[in-house]
Amino acid sequence: MILGIFSASPALAIMEGSSAFGYRMTKTTCCGTSPTQDSPATGFEAQLSGYVDPIPMIPYAVGGTLFYHQTGSKEDPISSTGWGLDIEGKIWYPIPRIPFTLFAKAGYTLAGGYNVTTEDRSEEH
Repeated sequence: MILGIFSASPALAIMEGSSAFGYRMTKTTCCGTSPTQDSPATGFEAQLSGYVDPIPMIPYAVGGTLFYHQTGSKEDPISSTGWGLDIEGKIWYPIPRIPFTLFAKAGYTLAGGYNVTTEDRSEEH
């Protein structure tokens, strides 16, 4: 997956935001006219996140993420679309003299959907 990320460091900021987008590639085996048919599918994926650090200098933030992805098209034997809205909590531990920050994130999906379409049927999850 080719990924572009624009992110703000959680240093002393009260708000933080990030976006990620990229190209999704997958290869699946689905039911078609032949018993098994390999189907390569490509598509787009995007994600927007935002966090609020309620107490500066305390490494904790709360926020949410909205994502969307689309793989394949109507002409492909199999295609899918999905979206979701998550609430999240994040903690981090800054270590001096290293160029990155260790963090842990936990979330809960408030709403979402996933739709898979094949040549012979459509399923929604």
